[in-house]
Amino acid sequence: MVMRYIKSIAFASLVLFSSCQNDILVVDIDEQEPVRTFTAGTESYGTKTYSDEEGNILWNAGDLISIFEASTVNEQYQVKDESAGSTSAELELVDSGDPGSGEPLEANIAYYPYSASVAVQTAVDGFDLAVDLPQTQQYVEGTFGNGSFPMVAVTSDADDRNLKFKNVLGCLKLQLTGTAAIASISVTGNSDEILYGPAVVTGSSSTTPVIALSDSDAKTVTLDCGPSGVQLNKATPTVFVLALPPVTMANGFSIVITDIYGGQMEKTTTRAQVIQRSGILKMPAFRYINAEAVDLGLSVKWSSLNMGANRPGEEGDYFAWGETKAYGEDYPENLHNAIWGSTVKTHYSIYTYIFSEGIEREECEKNITKYNGEDGKTVLDPEDDAAVQVWGDGWRMPTFREMHELYSCEWRKCWYPYPYYDREVGIGYEVVGRNGNTIFFPFTASRGGYDIEGEGHGRYWTNELEVYSNIYRYNFPLHAMILNFNSTEVAMVGMDRRYGNCIRPVKDY
Repeated sequence: MVMRYIKSIAFASLVLFSSCQNDILVVDIDEQEPVRTFTAGTESYGTKTYSDEEGNILWNAGDLISIFEASTVNEQYQVKDESAGSTSAELELVDSGDPGSGEPLEANIAYYPYSASVAVQTAVDGFDLAVDLPQTQQYVEGTFGNGSFPMVAVTSDADDRNLKFKNVLGCLKLQLTGTAAIASISVTGNSDEILYGPAVVTGSSSTTPVIALSDSDAKTVTLDCGPSGVQLNKATPTVFVLALPPVTMANGFSIVITDIYGGQMEKTTTRAQVIQRSGILKMPAFRYINAEAVDLGLSVKWSSLNMGANRPGEEGDYFAWGETKAYGEDYPENLHNAIWGSTVKTHYSIYTYIFSEGIEREECEKNITKYNGEDGKTVLDPEDDAAVQVWGDGWRMPTFREMHELYSCEWRKCWYPYPYYDREVGIGYEVVGRNGNTIFFPFTASRGGYDIEGEGHGRYWTNELEVYSNIYRYNFPLHAMILNFNSTEVAMVGMDRRYGNCIRPVKDY
């Protein structure tokens, strides 16, 4: 909808709204004002999420409203400029419709947002408005989309020109982190609940509105994020809000998230979820991962993408072995980074490696705090596995044996056209599995110090140290195993674990 909101305040997972009229600010009109003027007050939003500190929804200049002025004639009013940013608004007539075509009513009825197709008739317990909820809503930062969150007002009689608007729908709030730009999000109830389409809203001056939807095929609501999408952040969740009718989704709901390149992630909750009128259902934040788990006929499924990549040809993120924060991310747990002036991971060396202690080079190399000669660990624990910690959902870094099994497949060097964006290509190897399925590995190089090193190579970590060679100092290995390839060969080798390399996660069957 066109209304804007002032301040965001933390709230519980699901907050329900009390419809007490004391929460509604109504301003009496001056007796000298023109007859064709209304005032409009908004209902407080129970979550205080899209409102001022008192939890009030605020009007914006130009908001359009359907008003039935003691008649079934649909007239168009708009919010005056001077009412912008207020809980109460003065409305002025824009289009009077066809006054001779209506039937008399005993009250004034209003519906936001304006639509020429909205119709009203008298009902046993108030008034019925025939409306149409849109299937597609437009993304607005931090709130619901333009015109997607309707309100209705019914006065006590035809002489009452103070419109006390009450919310009709509730909201679902999703919070995503990641690296992609999101193009759309679709929501479907798992028990085929009706979520949009033709509806009847029943309202009166003394009761809260009730909505009934009728199209049994109207099951999926989509949030359109525009042609450029909404860019996610790795650390700070981005909020997406969809307006939904009050409904109990008995078996939960499913969402499909699509990025601007056509990649998708599906997520489902099977527990009963309730959308409450004028309330918001807040789901826990999660990471958007558009990678597929590809069956290559091997012992594990392989990700179609590198960690941090959004397309097959992208390198993605770089991690030191055993570190769970990538290049450019704030890593306060790694106190060595602070020695270099920041906790942000921008320098890959023994001085900034999370498992080293000391200031001088020899001291840092000698004092390795984990995966050393004392603990005897040679395989990453889950808490040090970047795929486990960042992606979750069963993803993990590959073992040496799993990487070697992949290395034994057919590797075909090629220019690989992105399947979702035909104007760019990547260079690397297409790996052909034993069953004929394929995945693509781009050349990645490595990060050493502050620089990219080894251009023309692809280097991917396993979760194991190199214990098969004599590269030891202070009775523990300094190298971990990687898959390494260039334009002429593919091999399994060891590499200094403080360097930054890419990760291609795997998932068990």
